[in-house]
Formats: sequence, structure tokens, C-alpha cells
Amino acid sequence: MANFKDIIGQKQAKEHFQTAIETGNISHAYIINGETGSGRRMLADAFASTAV
Repeated sequence: MANFKDIIGQKQAKEHFQTAIETGNISHAYIINGETGSGRRMLADAFASTAV
């Protein structure tokens, strides 16, 4: 399973998700949008595995 340190780029998205986890302010839904190969799935997997 990927984690945030494995993701290259996506700095703003990673910071947003990490802050949400640290503060416990996790929304009920997120839209992760981008082109094919942009790392959407990896970002979602990292967030899901860390937020549990």
C-alpha cells in the first residue's frame, strides 16, 4: 500500500490530506480529479490507508 512519501508531486493535495488527518477534520467525501497517470489512485489509497 502506498503512503504519502511514495507520491511524487501533488504537494498541495498531499498537504491538504495530511492536515485533515492530523486535525481530525476529515470530510465525508473528496473529489480527486486529474489526467490518466497523474497519481489519483495512489493518492486516494494513501489517504484511505492513513485515515483509518
